[in-house]
Amino acid sequence: MGLTVEVLDPFKEATLIYWGARQALDLDKRKVALFDVGGGSIKGLVGDAKECLFATSMPMGVLRLRDECHFAGQMSRADILTAETRVRVLAQPAIRQMQKVGFDFVTFTSGTVLGAGPAGQRQRGQGGAGRGQVRGRAGATISRCRSTI
Repeated sequence: MGLTVEVLDPFKEATLIYWGARQALDLDKRKVALFDVGGGSIKGLVGDAKECLFATSMPMGVLRLRDECHFAGQMSRADILTAETRVRVLAQPAIRQMQKVGFDFVTFTSGTVLGAGPAGQRQRGQGGAGRGQVRGRAGATISRCRSTI
């Protein structure tokens, strides 16, 4: 096929995420704390309009969390609290470092390789859920996470 595959280290991946998200953000003279939630990891970044000032990768994405906590089907309130606690414990050191760098606002991005199929179907006009919509328990969990930062 003539394709070259490059496996990115987590910090280079985080920096590329910053550059992609920066295009959609009006930063002007502000700094953003950005959390990118993927399947296997959460990237924590701080950047301004010119550069990525801080980047870290935490080994806890939605698929890894599901597998480590053995979630299947509908999650109970106890399951949700367990997941939130695991993410909070993992994220606190990164959040403290991000606070030292300083930021003016927080935003989230997300996506996993599992989204590539549905995204491709949407591009071909085969339906699929809309992007950027967070509903139900996921939306409530994100709201609680935002309130702790």
